Amino acid sequence: MEADITNLRNKLKECEDERLKAAHYGLQLLERQTELQSQLDKCHEEMMITAEKYNQEKHALQREVELKSRMLDSLSCECEALKQQQKAQLEQLEVQLHRSHRQEVSDLKNKLENLKVELDEARLGENS
Repeated sequence: MEADITNLRNKLKECEDERLKAAHYGLQLLERQTELQSQLDKCHEEMMITAEKYNQEKHALQREVELKSRMLDSLSCECEALKQQQKAQLEQLEVQLHRSHRQEVSDLKNKLENLKVELDEARLGENS
């Protein structure tokens, strides 16, 4: 009976030791879980900050693209208007040049006719 009691006490001590080890391991696991949760929370916060930063940058870039697109449209319209204006000026200059050319040709023809008349008169004067 004494041996049974000693045996039971030993088993009780072993159980108590195992229970203390299990409690110690449980505590370590809990500490590790708390540490991992803290790291996860920190990573989540960093991810949220980074995502917000990228969203702000994305919106800034979208505004820049919209602004540049409007500027491009405006410059395209301005360029088209200038092309039309220059085309009209060119056409006007071509008309003026054509008129001037016709007038000059007409003037030269008149001078030539006058010179012919003078030449004919001079020849008649020499023959008479």
